[in-house]
Amino acid sequence: MKSPISFAILAFLFITACSDNTSAPNTAEDTNQNNNDDNNDDVNYDDPSRIPPGSEKYLVRITHLYPFPYGVENNSETIDLRNFGPMNVSLLGWTVRDNDSAVWDMSAIGTLSRDEKALYKCLTPAQMDNKGDTLYLIDNQGDTIQIVAYDTVAQGQYIRP
Repeated sequence: MKSPISFAILAFLFITACSDNTSAPNTAEDTNQNNNDDNNDDVNYDDPSRIPPGSEKYLVRITHLYPFPYGVENNSETIDLRNFGPMNVSLLGWTVRDNDSAVWDMSAIGTLSRDEKALYKCLTPAQMDNKGDTLYLIDNQGDTIQIVAYDTVAQGQYIRP
């Protein structure tokens, strides 16, 4: 019988798979401004006015980016998502794409329940640009739900939209 820890590690590795794709993202008129916070203290997202801007189609949002982690950068970049909406949202077919056509497939996260958070860890070599980038959260219909742009980041710095 496998231990709960072995199962948890296998589940984590399954959820954190990455992929590359060269499809260009759709664009939206709402772009988040750069907010280069240097820590990962949780913001009070219970205040509806603090929900990061984006499409009203879904209230799933990127809440943190970690593009330049401490130590070896490969396999340590993360994207944090949260469902601020009242309904469960399946992330099957959802992606995050950047300006260089790197793609992170969010499908492995599964369904985000109301107010649920998910950490997506990329297991492929570093792809978010440390000198600034724009990421697009795209739903399974190809619609851009959120755009997060940031400037040059310091090592260990978290980005909040």
